[in-house]
Amino acid sequence: MQVTLGTNIVVDTYSLQLWTDPHGGGEALLTYDTTQNKWTVVSWGGGAWSVESLVGEGVPHNTATALLAGMPN
Repeated sequence: MQVTLGTNIVVDTYSLQLWTDPHGGGEALLTYDTTQNKWTVVSWGGGAWSVESLVGEGVPHNTATALLAGMPN
């Protein structure tokens, strides 16, 4: 399956990554593991995130706000 990556926003150790494939797409939430020096997918998402849903995944409120501010409308 081919996945196409779009906009990527990084704030601190969190990232929102737009993605699409032949069947749909979404906004994946990733976190950077500083002990292993790699990004890990927290959730592939199913659409647009909200501040509340990001905070529910463990993202600090200020970081969630900054991530969403960087996403295209």
